[in-house]
Amino acid sequence: MIKIILTFIALFSLDNLLLIFLPLQPLAGQYVVVPNVFLIGLCLFCFFDQKNTALILAVIFGLVYDIYGTNLIGIHVTLFPAIVIVLKTYVVPIVPINFISIGSVSAACIVIKELVVYLLFATFTYQMMGLLTFIQYRLFTTLFFNFFILLIVYLPLIKLFKTYREKS
Repeated sequence: MIKIILTFIALFSLDNLLLIFLPLQPLAGQYVVVPNVFLIGLCLFCFFDQKNTALILAVIFGLVYDIYGTNLIGIHVTLFPAIVIVLKTYVVPIVPINFISIGSVSAACIVIKELVVYLLFATFTYQMMGLLTFIQYRLFTTLFFNFFILLIVYLPLIKLFKTYREKS
């Protein structure tokens, strides 16, 4: 269990480190890239968690995300557990565990998360970016970037989560 907690702390930290130190602005130009490494790990963990550990981690790290990164407290603390509940209830029982299906599920979760965060910020704050601009300049590049992140973290996380499932 300690390895799982440390893994999610590392994924959370990697999200923030990629956002701060990865120089994508010269490469991407006006496009915006948002790393979602923690969400990818959380989606992947839902396939291997037989208890409610994923839900507890989603609540805790959702609160940390809200405190650390957003001005609207409550977005991630409700969004991450909602994603976990939907995944564990409807998706995990019918989707096989392979790279294509987990990549598709992760991409769908990233799209849902980014759209909900965009719509809430557009509703409660002054938002300069329109929906089509958001989709063109932020959503597609975020999905593309996170696909490459999934390529990197898929095998180590699968191995770690399989050993967690076997031990629990």
